[in-house]
Parts: sequence; structure tokens; C-alpha cells
Amino acid sequence: MKRSKTDLAHNKIKKILWTRKFYNRLPNNNERLIRKYFSERSLRYYPELGCKVHVHFKDHLSYLAFPLPEVDKLRGLELREICSLEKELGLTEGKKNRKNYGTKTLWVFKRDTSRMLVAESILDALAGEVILNDYGISLVALNGVGQVSQLDPLVQTVKPQKIILAIDKDIPGRETEVIAKEIVRKNKIDYELLETREKDLLRELHKAKGGSENAAYAT
Repeated sequence: MKRSKTDLAHNKIKKILWTRKFYNRLPNNNERLIRKYFSERSLRYYPELGCKVHVHFKDHLSYLAFPLPEVDKLRGLELREICSLEKELGLTEGKKNRKNYGTKTLWVFKRDTSRMLVAESILDALAGEVILNDYGISLVALNGVGQVSQLDPLVQTVKPQKIILAIDKDIPGRETEVIAKEIVRKNKIDYELLETREKDLLRELHKAKGGSENAAYAT
């Protein structure tokens, strides 16, 4: 039986409240591990993002939890497996694990709101500031191509003067880029595309840095 809009809204609120309670129960004593996670990926660590570590006993894995869209307005959590850089970059046979608790929504890191970088994942957005050498630009991650429509109300609220689009270079990413450009144009915002040789910004960053992990890209 199809649920009513009231039931759906009530269920959404329950999920958000459960996720907030879950997040608040996570320990705050893993800063060294969190810093290592960012350092291994050549990304800057920002305590204000509110990242915490969740040990999933069923999976026997540890995850880094990112509050969505931000820690003070938490409606969801993006959980990324704490794994090796090689696994993160897709250079191993096993895929990295990701989970989402609460509602699927954008990730937003507001700084200079006149400028905004939009990427597909949180790590891509953080890699983007390194590639651009711009540590003041506001960062946005779609957390999946299905959330691109949420970009519209965000830019209407924040009103950036310029947006840099850096969405993945695969087929779903290209289709999402078209929608994102339509949203930006509709809101009459100046934009540019961040052209990369790799599929996403995290891979682009590590390709540019060089190192042993890049040997696999040539095969």
C-alpha cells in the first residue's frame, strides 16, 4: 500500500532523529586516526567538519562518519570505510565500503560563499581545494548523482557569485553535469568546468602528486 505524504514525512523525521542520536553516541577519542585518514589521502583535516569513527561490528570494519549537510544541521551521515589509499583509489580487487544513515543529502562546507566548488563526493571536494590551491572556497558534495536537484535550493539560499563544477567523468557524471549546468544557468550564476584527466578529483590529485600508486593507472 502506498504511504501518504504525512507518513513519509514522519518516517523521515524519525530517521533524522535516530541518526542524530547515533552520531552523538559515537566517541570523540579518535582524532589521531581521523587525521591519519586525511593525511594518507593528501587532504586537509578540518575539525569543524565533525568527523567521527564508527566501528561496525557486523562488517568488522571501521568507518569515518561525515555529518550531512553539516554538523550543526545534521540530517544524515555519510560513512566511508577507513581503508588503504590503494583501495580508496580503486587499485585493489575489493571495493571500498560506504553507508548512508538518515536522509540522503548534500555535504556542505561553507567558507567564502561567493565561490563554490561542486564535486560528486566529499573526498573529491576536499581534493578540489588542493588542486585549485584555494582553501577558502566553499565546498559542496552531491554524495551521489541522485542528489543533484538539491543544488538548486542551495544556490538560491547561498547565492554564490561563481560555481566551479567538478563532477565525475563517467556517464552518470556527465549526465549529472548537464543538470547541474542547467540549475546554475537558471539561477544566473557564473560557472566554469574543472577539467581533469582522471575520472574524479581524488584520482586527479594523486596522479598529479605521482608516487608508486600511479603505476596501476598506466596498465
